[in-house]
Amino acid sequence: MGDLLDGIARLNTATSNMELINVLRSKKADLKMKERAIVQLGDHKYGPAVPYLIALLKHPKEVIRSHSITSLGKIGAQQAFKQLKHIAESGSMQERVHAISALAQIGGPEAIAVAEGSISDDNPAVREISAYVLGKLQSKTAVNKLIHALGDDTEMVKVAAAIALGEIGEKSAIGPLTAKLEGEISEDFRVAVSTSIKKLAGL
Repeated sequence: MGDLLDGIARLNTATSNMELINVLRSKKADLKMKERAIVQLGDHKYGPAVPYLIALLKHPKEVIRSHSITSLGKIGAQQAFKQLKHIAESGSMQERVHAISALAQIGGPEAIAVAEGSISDDNPAVREISAYVLGKLQSKTAVNKLIHALGDDTEMVKVAAAIALGEIGEKSAIGPLTAKLEGEISEDFRVAVSTSIKKLAGL
């Protein structure tokens, strides 16, 4: 059955994608089959799968919920925004990370607002993905928060903030970034800071 599912998935036609949806609806399909069907529907950006993926956000298994969140993001499912926002704010750590990333793929001011609200979260993984998302969405309103995040206690958050500032392109960040090179910092952070400074300076 697994080989058959792989064959169906590779076709990426309306008929084959409906077969993948049937896997989601089937009570006989095992967890791995459902996982693969969810991932393929996301990879195919198959819009008609959105209602089924939204329903799976309430599945008892976190792995199914997480894959569904990711696929909704890949599809750019605006109709799932409310559910994804709720998960980004109150789901498990893994779900929140996936949801913030998915919202970034959907885009828009509300997605930026969610990421800005999460940049100061207690969980470093949530802060990290929020920084990357703010850079991807080029949120100029987040510049001050990202500058503050350059002093985060967690290395991966500082690196993400430095990269994001370079992506946003706000030249006012050059000074705060340059100041970070004066202290004793890790090589990864130094590279991220230096790269963003060069980008902002147009070098």
